[in-house]
Amino acid sequence: MKKNHLMPVVIFLICILVSGSGFLETFFDGKSSIAYDSNMETRDYQVDITVEEDNSYLVEEEITVDFQLPRHGIYRYIPAKGVSTSVNKDGELEKEPYYASIDVLETSEQADISSESGNTVIRLGSEDSTVYGEETYRLVYRVTPYLQNEEYSNVYYNIFPILWQNDIPAGSSFAITFPKEFNTEQLAMYYGEYGSSADASSILSLEWNGLTLEGTLRETLSLGEGLTCYVAMEPGYFTEIHTVDAVEIGLLVFTLITLAAVVILFAIFGRDHEMYPSIQFQPPEGLDSAAVGYIIDGAVENRDVLSLIIYWADKGYLTIREEEHGNMVFCRKQELPEKTPKYERTMFNRLFRNGTEVSVDDLRYKFADTLGSVKKQIRKYYSGKKRGIYTESSRTARVVSTVLCVLPFGGFVAAISILCPLSVLRGILHVLSVAGLLAGVGIFNYTVDNWYSKKRSNRRSMIAAGVCVCLASLAVFSGSYLVRALEGEAFAFLPVFAVVIGATVVMIFLTGFMKKRTRQCMEWMGRLVGLRDFIETAELERLQVLAEENPQWFYHVLPYAYVFGLSDVFARKLEGLAIPGPDWYEPMDQGDVFWDYYLFHHMFMRNMSYASRTMTQIEPPKVENIDDYTGGFGGGSFGGSSGGGFSGGGFGGGGGGSW
Repeated sequence: MKKNHLMPVVIFLICILVSGSGFLETFFDGKSSIAYDSNMETRDYQVDITVEEDNSYLVEEEITVDFQLPRHGIYRYIPAKGVSTSVNKDGELEKEPYYASIDVLETSEQADISSESGNTVIRLGSEDSTVYGEETYRLVYRVTPYLQNEEYSNVYYNIFPILWQNDIPAGSSFAITFPKEFNTEQLAMYYGEYGSSADASSILSLEWNGLTLEGTLRETLSLGEGLTCYVAMEPGYFTEIHTVDAVEIGLLVFTLITLAAVVILFAIFGRDHEMYPSIQFQPPEGLDSAAVGYIIDGAVENRDVLSLIIYWADKGYLTIREEEHGNMVFCRKQELPEKTPKYERTMFNRLFRNGTEVSVDDLRYKFADTLGSVKKQIRKYYSGKKRGIYTESSRTARVVSTVLCVLPFGGFVAAISILCPLSVLRGILHVLSVAGLLAGVGIFNYTVDNWYSKKRSNRRSMIAAGVCVCLASLAVFSGSYLVRALEGEAFAFLPVFAVVIGATVVMIFLTGFMKKRTRQCMEWMGRLVGLRDFIETAELERLQVLAEENPQWFYHVLPYAYVFGLSDVFARKLEGLAIPGPDWYEPMDQGDVFWDYYLFHHMFMRNMSYASRTMTQIEPPKVENIDDYTGGFGGGSFGGSSGGGFSGGGFGGGGGGSW
């Protein structure tokens, strides 16, 4: 039976792991496509590249186009992140993720520079004017790749972009200047569609001029074809390799600082005083059932407030008469004492403000506001130093800690999302993973706060729910990230990620126990937990003795069992015991002299459930007109990809067209 109960959880986690691993992306994400831009024809494309000693690339492009229709200008988009892919000496595929800083230094026209879908977009021209015929555009920019491999020493650059929306005509030229000498036999030129390893020497005229390689296209590059330069330099060729080490160190330091902050908050504000539970047979003196419901879990629920009706009936302040269809009539017998807490008097007086009798049906749409006011008064009454259940400082610390314990994971997800290529589906999963983790923390906090107000079986369910939500949230991102990192498609910050996960687990645990109960509350809790445990675990023999000594004891305890959520458990224990009916309850059928507590409980709890639904109902607003609104959204994005060891690999490249 236990395995059957666990199967839905196991299946759920497997589904989350599969989605997080990126398997489903194969069904949602397609490769970048390109359409011919018939609004222009490219007449000439010249590229001048200077390879710097720090493995950055200073690029100057001069593009001549002939606009067939009036257009504002052209745009270029250059990948700011991607994966450089090459083949090593053993014929094995090697992937190196990169993040590129792209600085636009000079343009011949007014330029609008933005970021979109992992690309830097350079839009040349003016929205206020159009051009027609032949125009030449010039732009100068620097591409600085940031890598994780400090020994990376390849020159990799996409000279002519694969996703340029025109043919690149024969006669277009390029020049690549290297910082110092190297074995030129290591240089390779590739052309064709993305992934092609075709040797470009057959379509190029190449000439060395010192450290500069000059080349000219002898054949036109068709739509979707590009040209890439690749050189596997000897180690140490570059004086500097820009790395993402600062990001990795920053994430680690931020995680440790956040963990330290949560630990300090817990040490100062979150350590509870010792609680000494003692078995209790009698209801607590000086605490009504609503107060007990609030003290036990720190929350005021409708059940807590409505339990006062049973509490007052047992005290002799009112009686309850059962009627048809679950309706009940409350009959006032005497006023509450003057020393009764304000919240009790507020509810009692508003309950009987129109007379000495009131039915549940009469309170429909009329009592919800009263319940709200009573809840506020309960929270106010049990606040401050004298009667407060939690210290105010620990409440604040819990809120702060709840946010803090999600920040390292959220920061790590954000860093990977910024630094690595991100599809729409993967982006959605990343957001859901962080939101789900926050929800899981909330569930865990709720479980801790309500631990003593729930049945043992419900406690296990709540813990399982919190653990499943947290695990699923972590799996959504972790499955995807680990697969990509191990395949070389994302920066492998694996040690830092392990620290982030470990710290997050510790912080979630500390956050759950951050709220600190006052000394007075811990004294109350010792008695309340003792009473609660007795109600849940008392043996039949002991209950038989109580039934003989004081049959009304069971009704004294009933309102407390109700707020503990144990009234059903309590009733099952009393099934078969000879317990007389309460003098405050008048059943609808009085002709039957036989009284059964279990049957009474079943009917009474059904009526209380009806009362709860009815008395908490808010009158729905009257709707005169309903206007339908429709809306939509749309958009597009530029796309680009890069690899290495073939056409379209390396840094730079991208695409462009007219606008």
